Amino acid sequence: MATKYQRNGGRRPAVGGRENRSPAPRSPTHDPRLPVVVNGAYRLTDLLAEGESARTYRAERLIDGLPVVVKAYDPRAVGAAVSEARMLRSARHPSVVEVLDVGRVERADPSPFDAVLVVTRFVEGASLDEWLGAAGADAAAAATELFAQALAATGHLHRRGIVHRDLHPANLRVSGGATDPRVTILDFDLAVRAGTAAVPAGRIGFIAPEQILGRPEPRSDLYSLAASIRRALIGRDHLPPSDWVSLATLALRSDPVPLRDVMPSVPAAFARAIDACLAREPSRRPFSARAALAMLDPARAEDVEAPAPGLHDPPLVGRDAEVWAVAVAAAAALDRARDAPAVVLVEGPDSSGRRSVIREAAARLAEDALLAGRSPPAVVRMTTGAGTQDDAATSLAEALDRAARLHGAPAEGVLLLADITGAGDPATAAARIARLVAEARAVGSARKDPRGFAAWVRGGPAGGEAPGAEQPPGARDRRGRAG
Repeated sequence: MATKYQRNGGRRPAVGGRENRSPAPRSPTHDPRLPVVVNGAYRLTDLLAEGESARTYRAERLIDGLPVVVKAYDPRAVGAAVSEARMLRSARHPSVVEVLDVGRVERADPSPFDAVLVVTRFVEGASLDEWLGAAGADAAAAATELFAQALAATGHLHRRGIVHRDLHPANLRVSGGATDPRVTILDFDLAVRAGTAAVPAGRIGFIAPEQILGRPEPRSDLYSLAASIRRALIGRDHLPPSDWVSLATLALRSDPVPLRDVMPSVPAAFARAIDACLAREPSRRPFSARAALAMLDPARAEDVEAPAPGLHDPPLVGRDAEVWAVAVAAAAALDRARDAPAVVLVEGPDSSGRRSVIREAAARLAEDALLAGRSPPAVVRMTTGAGTQDDAATSLAEALDRAARLHGAPAEGVLLLADITGAGDPATAAARIARLVAEARAVGSARKDPRGFAAWVRGGPAGGEAPGAEQPPGARDRRGRAG
């Protein structure tokens, strides 16, 4: 097991070549290429953290000024980038950082910048230890609330088969005040699927004994979470300072001193939950994150609900056949469309998850393109509905223009995924989409901005049975029927 260790700044050793440090913003001079604009879409300004295969930057999304975090992976680590993006997509939750984009750098200004990018929303706040260290007399109550929130989020991950493997204070971002703290889980580049053996990795002092042995499981995250909360609250680790070999040996052989022995003022239920999660053997820990939450607050464990659908799209479960059908049709359409927009129509019953199928298919297309060494397409998703033809054409032109601005100049072209449910028979809907694309092209052509939609549509209308247009391939409903 490789390790990096420096005895300063409260840092602890790491397994798997990663140093235990909080990704606090550092001067841009640590990367002489900064500031740099990639793909005409993101301005990278500050280097936040640096690892063996990726650098993490604070950035701005130019199209709307949104603060984001860009993790720039070495192109040889494209598999790790796609894996992290997939984990984040499947783990949508208010307390889990949101993934916004994944792609490859096509151009950079003014400095060369070759990387595969995973873009997430920037989370305001401070690391767990920094935040609790400044909480004063409210620290114990705030720690209890943050532990409860983190347990609920961790349970959400585990229900989706994800083991984080790298929970420590720097990866638990806290915002809000003492009476309304909110925690967000960051950094999924070590996450694995439950039941997967993995090379030991993570921060010694925070990772569970079985993870040191290469056998992570969901209860390993409970150990890491409790170790993080405890250290941030009392200001020292549950294991005494030592070299990483001694720490690993100690973690494998002993339980920590009970929390109330070192901090008698903390609530009894909180201390019991922390101590239980820090048991050396997984079998002596709570069976699940929900069980740990029940030790802390039984009523809250009963009332834990899924995120509101309007705020966070639920993960797609059990629709692999439909997602595969849409993705295959989209790949074929992109191959046939050449320099015109590719169009795929999707149709299905109400409340059948069409939006999720389209979203998942678009994400898989991007990820598969990266894994194959290609640039992902710029994808636009739309739903046919009420409104005038002019309004629809303008909206489509704006959507395509936004995709063009956000994704730079993807060599694989532009893909339009349209939900045509309720729009009549597929041939009629295809003809309407063809007219919309043609009119959207006219709207885009009138724009003066050279990065606008006009630069993206150079061929005739695509889709339907309009003159000179080719019938779009593979429009399928939820039963997989070609439309």
